Amino acid sequence: MSALLKSAVFVTTNYENTSAAKNPSWTPRVITGTPAPVKAETRSNPIKNVALFLAAPFIGLAYILAMPVVGFGMIAWFAGKAIAAKYPVTKAITVTLAAPFIGLIFLLAMPVFGFGTLAWVGTRSVARR
Repeated sequence: MSALLKSAVFVTTNYENTSAAKNPSWTPRVITGTPAPVKAETRSNPIKNVALFLAAPFIGLAYILAMPVVGFGMIAWFAGKAIAAKYPVTKAITVTLAAPFIGLIFLLAMPVFGFGTLAWVGTRSVARR
C-alpha cells in the first residue's frame, strides 16, 4: 500500500462556506480506496515520432540478436543456482572464475554506454535551444 493511500482524506457533507469551528454539524468522513488517475498533458512531437519510426528496425534487430544470449544466460543462471544449492562450495568457485569475465564485460560495455549517455544528453540540450 502506498503512502498516498495510507493518508486519510477528510471531507464534509455540508457544502456551505462556513468553517468547522462555526458549524457544529460538521463531522469528518474518511474516504478510502484508490485515487482517481491523473491524466498528464502530452504534446506530440513529429520529430520524435519519425526518429522512433526510423530506429524501430534496429531496436528489433537488437532484441533478435540478444535473445539467444539472454536465453543461455538464464539457463546458466538457473543451473548455477541448482548446483549451488546442492553443493555450497561451488558458489565461491563460480564467483572466482566468473570475476574476470564480468570485469571484461564491464570494460567493453561501459564506453558504449558512456557514449550513448553523452549523445542522449547532447541531443536533449540541443533540442531545448
